Amino acid sequence: MRKPLAARLSRWIASSFDWIRKRGWIEIEAEVQECTALRYGNYLGRSGIHRGPWGNFLITFTYEVNGRTFDGTTVSPDEVQKGDTFAIRCNPNRPEENNTFDSETNWVSAANWIVMSGIVLAFVTYYAWERLGGK
Repeated sequence: MRKPLAARLSRWIASSFDWIRKRGWIEIEAEVQECTALRYGNYLGRSGIHRGPWGNFLITFTYEVNGRTFDGTTVSPDEVQKGDTFAIRCNPNRPEENNTFDSETNWVSAANWIVMSGIVLAFVTYYAWERLGGK
């Protein structure tokens, strides 16, 4: 069964944007150092307990580029064991940059979210003020 057009377009746009942004990044093996269960990973729904959107486990990992070792963290819905490996992508020019959540969440990303949220809040406030007859 084919996915709806909107889902296919969304996936295509996301993969295209990621390819442009990460062009030239290399794929390497990361090794799990620690796996910790997260409390906030689950939520209670109508039909019982469900997995949360961010995953249930915090994974600490290391990887090596040009003889130097780097570390990072990410989240996963699956429990893994120390020594397990998985693939990540990193910037060969700045190996500390990788495609995991913690690497992409820096002060610039946070500032962008804050500014965009402020703009949206200003528009919503202005619209509500106009609709409710404010002068």
